[in-house]
Amino acid sequence: MALRTSRTSRTKNMSDEFDGYIATAQPFAKPILGRLRMLFHRACPEITEALKWGHPAR
Repeated sequence: MALRTSRTSRTKNMSDEFDGYIATAQPFAKPILGRLRMLFHRACPEITEALKWGHPAR
């Protein structure tokens, strides 16, 4: 399954901060983080993304 990365695949709860966090990750980690992000949003559309201290927060 391919990860859709266009702006049209974003949900209203996706954060630009997370875009930046993923963009600065190591090359091997970017597709993994993107896929996990997509799966979380697909499983729980009302989820809200947050960063604290520069890392994903609970």
